Amino acid sequence: FGSLIVDGVHHDDSVANYMSEEDQGAAMVMAPTGAMLGQRLEYAYDTSGAMSSALISPELVGIVTAASASSLTVLGTNVTINGDTTLGPVTSLLGYASPTAIQIGDRVAVYGLLKTDAQGTSSLQATLIVQKSTGTGTRLTGYVSQFSATNGRFLIGSNTINVGSAVISPTGASLSNGQLVTVWSDTTPIGNVITASNIRIKLPPTDSGDRLLSGSIS
Repeated sequence: FGSLIVDGVHHDDSVANYMSEEDQGAAMVMAPTGAMLGQRLEYAYDTSGAMSSALISPELVGIVTAASASSLTVLGTNVTINGDTTLGPVTSLLGYASPTAIQIGDRVAVYGLLKTDAQGTSSLQATLIVQKSTGTGTRLTGYVSQFSATNGRFLIGSNTINVGSAVISPTGASLSNGQLVTVWSDTTPIGNVITASNIRIKLPPTDSGDRLLSGSIS
């Protein structure tokens, strides 16, 4: 690569370590050439100012339960499909010729801009929708609410997350209300109950090292 454009800004990624957690809980090494328009990524810099790491992670991976030309519902989250450049990034598609080709029952990965209203309801303005093969893995990103350490569960929107024996990262971090997290489950949700396999705390940062920035590949 040598250069990556994020939110319209060029970044030197010639030494960056690329990772992806689209298809599994823990991030795995990926080739820089695998980065796609519309993907959201978190990135950090080294002391020279070059991008040192790039983590690609969708906000959602799951089954479409409602679909129209302008929106989807995945894991209870409303996903807006945007075709107007004046309203933000236009939604890119991979595996679909047009938004109308997306069907209820399809498994998709969705990258986008997470929004939360005054009532705490999350929605997503999609920057990229990827058609996925049949599988059971699920990813949900959102803000922790009603966390109970005693019961080992919390809510993201209308979904109940069972923590159980999930691996929580960064290592040594603890869950609390208000954190932005991304949850991966190896199993299919039962109703609106998701049993977590991995939980990564995205915000607020919990380490004292380089701070990650985020944006959409443009």
